Amino acid sequence: IKERTPGPLAGVIEIGYNFVHSLKRFSYDADCALFLKVFLGEVSEEVYKDQLRLIFDLHKLFCIMDVIHGNNGRMSKRVIRAGLRAYFGDSKGEDQLIEITKAVDVDCPGAHAEWRALFEEDPHTYNQSTFVEKIQTQLLDERVAYFRNLEDVLYTLTAWKEDCTKVQIQNAVMQIDGTGEMTSEEASRLIWKGLQGGSIRQKDLTVTKVMSMLRTRGSLLTKKGSGLEHDDPLVTGRKPGDGITKTESANSSLASERSATEATWIRGTKKAVSKTASAANIFKVTKELKNLSPAFHAAVAAIKEIVS
Repeated sequence: IKERTPGPLAGVIEIGYNFVHSLKRFSYDADCALFLKVFLGEVSEEVYKDQLRLIFDLHKLFCIMDVIHGNNGRMSKRVIRAGLRAYFGDSKGEDQLIEITKAVDVDCPGAHAEWRALFEEDPHTYNQSTFVEKIQTQLLDERVAYFRNLEDVLYTLTAWKEDCTKVQIQNAVMQIDGTGEMTSEEASRLIWKGLQGGSIRQKDLTVTKVMSMLRTRGSLLTKKGSGLEHDDPLVTGRKPGDGITKTESANSSLASERSATEATWIRGTKKAVSKTASAANIFKVTKELKNLSPAFHAAVAAIKEIVS
C-alpha cells in the first residue's frame, strides 16, 4: 500500500500500520486490548468505565467477605472462590471462573490470600495485578462477543438482508438476553437510547449501521447479574450520565472513593455480623449500604454459610 501511495500520505499509512501492529502485539495487556477494540470500533470507550466500576464493586465485595471471615486482611481461597462464584452467578461460565481463581493464585500463592494485594499495582512497573487484568479482559471479551452474537441474530431475523426494523432489533436483543427476563419495554428503551434517542429514521435502518451505533454509543446492553446493571452509576453516589472523561480523573476518583468507603463497608458489615448469625439479617443491613446489587447478597450468603 505504501509503495502504491506516493507523497506524504505514504508516511501517514506507515505510522497507522505501525500503530495498529503495536497495539495487536501488546494486546495481552488489558489496557492495550481495550484501546485496540475501541480504535477499531468494536466497543465503546464506555467499557473502560464498566471495567473500573466492576473492580470497584469487587473491592467492596472483598471488604465485606473479609469482615465476615475475621477482618484481618487475610482470607482462605475457599472463601474467595465461593464469594466470586456466587457474585458472578450465571453471568460467567465455569472456565471463566477457573481463570479468575487461577489469577488469584498467581497474585497470592498458597491456601490463603492477602486480598488487598489483588487490587494493588506493582510500584515499580505500575502493572495491575493478574486478578484485575483477568477481570478486565473477561469483561471486554464478553462485550465483544455480545455484539457479535447480536449481529448474527439480527442478520438471521432479517434473512441476511441489510434492511431491518426496530422490532427486529428489539427481538434480537431479547433473544440473546442471558437471563431470559428482559421485557419488550426494557429492550425497546435500550434500543431507543442506543439509536440516538430514536432520531434515526426507519428507512435508514440497516444491520451494519445499527450495530455500529450500538457498539459505539456506550455500554447500553450489559448482562444482568454481573454486577453491571443497566443505567447503574459508575461508582457509588454518582448519577447516571455524570461520567468520567479522563483516565487520570477516573483512577483518582475511584481510588479516593475506595479508600473513603472501605471503612463504611467494614462498619456496616461488622454491625450485621455482630447483631445476628442470620444471613437474612445480614442481607437487611447490607442492603441499606450504597448501591448493593443482588450479586452482593448472593455472595454474602455463600460466605456466611462457609464461615458458620
